[in-house]
Amino acid sequence: MSLHDREIQELSHIETMIRQLERLLEGNSAPPASAVMTPAYWRKRINTVLAAPALPPAVAEQASALLTRLDHLPSGVGNDGWRIHRERRVNSRMRDSRSSGPRPG
Repeated sequence: MSLHDREIQELSHIETMIRQLERLLEGNSAPPASAVMTPAYWRKRINTVLAAPALPPAVAEQASALLTRLDHLPSGVGNDGWRIHRERRVNSRMRDSRSSGPRPG
């Protein structure tokens, strides 16, 4: 067992949860109203991992990559981030369908 197994396991769990949040967005669904469904919660947990002493560079890189993925998610249900994201996607699809519709000939 290595010195940083706990941090590696924690990042694996966090990555699974970020993937779940991303899937919810792709499906245009809002997550349940819970603190663990907000990017801020996972960002805090990643920063805790990054604070571990003598963290191997590969683990720090994985943590940084997860923070980048979180940066691409709306900030959460508390400030309507999910609702706004969903509305933008719907509006974008509507614009796309209008612009690709039949053109008068």
